[in-house]
Amino acid sequence: MQKKEDEPLFMSLQHALIWSFVEAEKQFTGYSNTASIIRHCKQKGAGASTSPDDLSPQEKKTQAMWVLDTVRTALNEFEQALIVLKYGQGSINFADAFVQVGLEYPKYEAHVVDLILCHVFEFDQTGRMWNHDGSSKEDWRPYPAQTHIASIAGVHKNTAYNWCKSIRTDIENVLHRAEWVLLVEMRRKKIIKSKVAA
Repeated sequence: MQKKEDEPLFMSLQHALIWSFVEAEKQFTGYSNTASIIRHCKQKGAGASTSPDDLSPQEKKTQAMWVLDTVRTALNEFEQALIVLKYGQGSINFADAFVQVGLEYPKYEAHVVDLILCHVFEFDQTGRMWNHDGSSKEDWRPYPAQTHIASIAGVHKNTAYNWCKSIRTDIENVLHRAEWVLLVEMRRKKIIKSKVAA
């Protein structure tokens, strides 16, 4: 059964954001009809097609820009940066977002807050692998453990645990609010599906 022409392209906020960050980075030629596509999207909502994969390269780029513009206009800079860190790890803005988030926690030394953010988001922006179980039993992961943070910062592991817990809780709360704002806004713009009636 074919979808209606004006049905949203995306089933979820996560799908819309991850897809848009990927598509926004792609390069192609023949991008001359952007203005008309943007006008069409604004008039018809997101659903110019039955699937994101059915769009032309120009339409994909424009759709991605429209989704990411919603992020830019609906959220403050800190919230935007957190969205990039969570959903846009391939984005050219990723390093800037990492710095932006780090600046929100000035009470910690910069290198320490960098490690805490790597721990919270479970990646190391340098690509480094960390042995979580020590030299006797190797368990390499792409982010530092709290014991690594304690050792590098020169503090007790309980202190590092409390730092990580505090920042993680703050980030989770801000992300939850930001995602809710985006969900409401993208449903309003018909970028993603509205809730199915029970």
